[in-house]
Amino acid sequence: MNLKKLPIIIALTGSLCIPMLVTPQISRSGPVREKIIEEFLKIPPVLVEELKERVKRSCTGYYLIRFPSGKELKFGEFSARRGCGRSVPNRCRRRARDSCHICMKAHWAKKEVWKDIPTECKEVPPSNLGVRDYKIKDLDAAIKKRACQVIVPNGRANVAIYRVTEGNRGCGPNMKKSMTRLLTDSYTVRCR
Repeated sequence: MNLKKLPIIIALTGSLCIPMLVTPQISRSGPVREKIIEEFLKIPPVLVEELKERVKRSCTGYYLIRFPSGKELKFGEFSARRGCGRSVPNRCRRRARDSCHICMKAHWAKKEVWKDIPTECKEVPPSNLGVRDYKIKDLDAAIKKRACQVIVPNGRANVAIYRVTEGNRGCGPNMKKSMTRLLTDSYTVRCR
């Protein structure tokens, strides 16, 4: 495709003017447009990201231990931040919520073999989007450490473990402010 012969129009996006190539094959949005903007117009990728995602919102994620007595302990608090269009800020929160739950679910699935922070739980540079401040490397050890603050020495308990997100509207399902999902209802903690 010879891009030099294509007409150029100016697309107004907020306060920025973006030259766009006009052809039937190139849509006005999406990856093709972004590639054209980056490669042929030499707009820095950071600015392209800023154009795509005008607002950023976050949710808080954490694990919850529930004892048979009903007592609950939370631990491992972190956050996730995601971007979206200015007119749909709650979509940003839903994306942040999903990032939190994907992280916790992935770490739970790998907890016996993985003793480091999973890729799904790491921040994505340079945008600073995705999961932030996730510090748990050994999930089994973190559960034991927190639960043993309540269990008597040399005791044990069978507990339930949940993954939770909370924040503003969108951090839960159906525009609610929180979401709790069960990881297991039978996890044995032994304290020495």
